[in-house]
Amino acid sequence: MNWHRDKLNGWGDFVELVERLNFNEQGDADWYIRGQSNESWPLQPSLLRHLGEVAVERALGIEFGATRRFMSQYHLHAPTDGVDKSKWGPIAWWMLMQHYSGPTRLLDWTLSPYVALYFAVDECPESDGAVWFFPSTALATITVNRYGKLEYSSQEQLESRDVKAVYPIEATQHSKRSASQQAVFTVCTHVLADHGQVISEAFVGQENRYPLNKVIVPAGVKNQFLSKLKTMNITASSLFPGLDGLGRASRDYIRLRAWRTRDEETAG
Repeated sequence: MNWHRDKLNGWGDFVELVERLNFNEQGDADWYIRGQSNESWPLQPSLLRHLGEVAVERALGIEFGATRRFMSQYHLHAPTDGVDKSKWGPIAWWMLMQHYSGPTRLLDWTLSPYVALYFAVDECPESDGAVWFFPSTALATITVNRYGKLEYSSQEQLESRDVKAVYPIEATQHSKRSASQQAVFTVCTHVLADHGQVISEAFVGQENRYPLNKVIVPAGVKNQFLSKLKTMNITASSLFPGLDGLGRASRDYIRLRAWRTRDEETAG
């Protein structure tokens, strides 16, 4: 696959990377960024990871059934929010499903490199993590020129058997969590597509437009980075408002206290 790789040696390397992204000379580089706790994981949506090896027709049928069940029962559990969902297309519903841990073909990204870094270090402390990023405006331009605009409500466009086109999209309606995480998404017209493969292939021949990039976050610096992010208020509590975030924050507290204790014992 055609992506650029690099490896961080310490916190200063990541800060330098952020500076390069923010102050790049090319103005169309609006970065979508994603952190993954294990660098070996591909850029695959949760639906694809659950489906495994199935045919496209079967995958579309399973996806349709899961979406319809969620739509039909959502009102039984959710508080009234005054939003008319009767004209929502599948993408809007997938965003809502994703929020409640439902597997969808959407892949989560963020506009914040530090939020992405949190997700690269918050789990799998013994494994190297990764931060992925690509210029969303450049990808959108390439994809629209080749395949046309994405119609959010078009079921037919999202049931392609042949075309694999990844579009960067923004939330139709933010929740507290997605707003805190500055969440954005990619969606592919092919239900079984690996987003990393499709994005990297889109930039073939246009490497000057900053294609898909991958930065390795070594396991040995994860605790240090998690501690640094805490001083910036990039924490479980800030990214997951509510009891879920409180529980995650307890996990991070224990992890960092244990890490510091081990360091103190080693130094002593």
